[in-house]
Amino acid sequence: MANVAIDGEIRAQVGRLSLEQKSKVLFFAQSLSKSKGQAGKELIRFGGTINPEDLGTMTEVIREGCGQGR
Repeated sequence: MANVAIDGEIRAQVGRLSLEQKSKVLFFAQSLSKSKGQAGKELIRFGGTINPEDLGTMTEVIREGCGQGR
């Protein structure tokens, strides 16, 4: 999809939103433009730092929560 078409579709979709929803879209867009991310090699040092019990709890919560709020 061409850049102009994407911009137009974003405008059309945002135009249908409430003021509160538009505020959320703005916040999200601002966070995307500020996000720089991290290279994987910089994050590898954190590998194995979460204990297995906590990982199990996190996995369970994610599985239970998937699809919620849709």
